[in-house]
Amino acid sequence: MDCPNCKYSISIMLQSILLEELYYCHNCKKSIQLIDSNASLRLNTNMIEQEFNKLKKLFK
Repeated sequence: MDCPNCKYSISIMLQSILLEELYYCHNCKKSIQLIDSNASLRLNTNMIEQEFNKLKKLFK
Protein backbone atom coordinates (compact mmCIF):
# COMPACT_ATOMS: atom_id res chain seq x y z
CA MET A 1 0.00 0.00 0.00
CA ASP A 2 1.02 3.62 -0.25
CA CYS A 3 1.49 5.81 2.79
CA PRO A 4 -1.51 8.17 3.04
CA ASN A 5 0.83 11.01 4.01
CA CYS A 6 3.85 10.81 1.67
CA LYS A 7 2.68 8.16 -0.84
CA TYR A 8 5.77 6.02 -0.17
CA SER A 9 5.13 2.40 -1.10
CA ILE A 10 5.16 0.17 1.99
CA SER A 11 4.69 -3.54 2.50
CA ILE A 12 2.38 -4.63 5.26
CA MET A 13 1.76 -8.21 6.32
CA LEU A 14 -1.84 -9.41 6.31
CA GLN A 15 -1.47 -10.43 9.95
CA SER A 16 -0.79 -6.79 10.86
CA ILE A 17 -4.05 -5.74 9.24
CA LEU A 18 -5.99 -8.55 10.90
CA LEU A 19 -4.62 -7.44 14.28
CA GLU A 20 -5.29 -3.79 13.37
CA GLU A 21 -1.80 -2.79 14.45
CA LEU A 22 -0.28 0.66 14.46
CA TYR A 23 2.26 0.87 11.64
CA TYR A 24 4.92 3.50 10.91
CA CYS A 25 5.91 4.68 7.46
CA HIS A 26 9.61 4.06 6.87
CA ASN A 27 9.87 7.26 4.86
CA CYS A 28 7.99 10.01 6.71
CA LYS A 29 7.70 8.23 10.10
CA LYS A 30 3.98 9.00 10.40
CA SER A 31 1.86 6.46 12.23
CA ILE A 32 -0.82 4.58 10.32
CA GLN A 33 -3.61 2.82 12.19
CA LEU A 34 -4.47 -0.31 10.24
CA ILE A 35 -8.18 -1.13 10.24
CA ASP A 36 -9.96 -4.14 8.82
CA SER A 37 -13.24 -2.39 8.17
CA ASN A 38 -16.25 -4.67 8.11
CA ALA A 39 -13.87 -7.57 8.80
CA SER A 40 -13.46 -7.85 5.02
CA LEU A 41 -9.89 -9.12 5.15
CA ARG A 42 -10.76 -11.70 7.81
CA LEU A 43 -13.75 -12.94 5.78
CA ASN A 44 -11.76 -13.15 2.55
CA THR A 45 -8.84 -14.86 4.28
CA ASN A 46 -11.22 -17.48 5.69
CA MET A 47 -12.74 -18.03 2.26
CA ILE A 48 -9.31 -18.49 0.65
CA GLU A 49 -8.29 -20.90 3.41
CA GLN A 50 -11.43 -22.97 2.83
CA GLU A 51 -10.71 -23.17 -0.89
CA PHE A 52 -7.14 -24.32 -0.24
CA ASN A 53 -8.47 -27.00 2.11
CA LYS A 54 -10.79 -28.21 -0.66
CA LEU A 55 -7.81 -28.43 -3.02
CA LYS A 56 -5.80 -30.40 -0.47
CA LYS A 57 -8.64 -32.90 -0.11
CA LEU A 58 -8.96 -33.17 -3.87
CA PHE A 59 -5.28 -34.08 -4.32
CA LYS A 60 -5.06 -36.55 -1.43
